[in-house]
Amino acid sequence: MLLLRRNSARELERATLAIDGDPSVNAHESVSAVETYARELGLQVFGQKGDELEAEIRPKYTKRVESFIDEIGFMGAYNIYSGVAHAELGGCGGS
Repeated sequence: MLLLRRNSARELERATLAIDGDPSVNAHESVSAVETYARELGLQVFGQKGDELEAEIRPKYTKRVESFIDEIGFMGAYNIYSGVAHAELGGCGGS
């Protein structure tokens, strides 16, 4: 959960900077706030640019979606939908 929270905080910081927003608005869920919380719990320092904690590595988005879809019983659905989406984005829709 902390790996996902840290990643979300990083993305929130990036989005805030992209729109020239006030970064202090995000102080309660900033990267440093998540890292401080992890230290308070007595956990190791985040590794791999924030993608590793206590020998756990944050799975990438595709892997998380595939696992979720497989867990609810739609084996391979992500690959089917992803393939169609990539084909459309690549202009291979044909008509």
